[in-house]
Amino acid sequence: MSTSIAPADHLAWIRARDLTVLGEEGLAELASTTWLGSEAREIPGLPGRWWAEDGSVHGRWPGAGNPDPSIVPDSGVPASSDAQAPRTVTLSPGDTATVDGIRVAAFARDGEVAVRAFEPGRAARLGLTGIDRHPYDPSLAVEARVERTPSEPTPTESVDGHRSVTRYDVTLRFEVGGTALTLLAHDQGETFFAAFSDAAHPGKFRMLRIPATSPTVVDLNRAYLPPSTFSPHYVCVRPPAANRWDAPVPAGERAVVTE
Repeated sequence: MSTSIAPADHLAWIRARDLTVLGEEGLAELASTTWLGSEAREIPGLPGRWWAEDGSVHGRWPGAGNPDPSIVPDSGVPASSDAQAPRTVTLSPGDTATVDGIRVAAFARDGEVAVRAFEPGRAARLGLTGIDRHPYDPSLAVEARVERTPSEPTPTESVDGHRSVTRYDVTLRFEVGGTALTLLAHDQGETFFAAFSDAAHPGKFRMLRIPATSPTVVDLNRAYLPPSTFSPHYVCVRPPAANRWDAPVPAGERAVVTE
């Protein structure tokens, strides 16, 4: 392994990554993911009752006698001005809102929807203080050939045991330490997104975002831990069989730092 001082753009990526995970409204704040059905139900920590309808999350709870209701949908849809009227919110997947001081979001998977609740300061409460990383290694930023033929339907499994089938948009082929590797990835416009595991991190998997160019450069120094590392309420998809490598990749993020 050849290590050197990380370039400025990589150090900037690390700072941005730390904020994304541990900063205000970071990934580590996710406190719950609750799957919803058509029957309204109570959810611990959230006011009122919640249900799914027409692919969206719906919430409803009594007014609190406050003429300025504490609900701020990011969509800008106003809440009722009647302090005694029930308060309601409707969130499409990807929408967020603040409900009685609690940040919530709608999430969808395979036709099911869930409401997520976030807890400010959760990372500090649990003693999550940082991310441990391998030393920067310029030899682990490698050129890859891009094959844009979609994969066959590929079985996948999420960390919560949910199974599905997906097609990957591209196949990346490259070498690390003389070992030929294959990486199935989704094309997300400006980047390819993929998850992989390797022999240096048994029992774990990591993720990558790669410039969507052809050819491209796979910088394994930017391999990052999945959101489910920082909260068990994320439902990250594990790597498909082709992305589970027997070769070690001693680069990128490797563990959460705790007090």
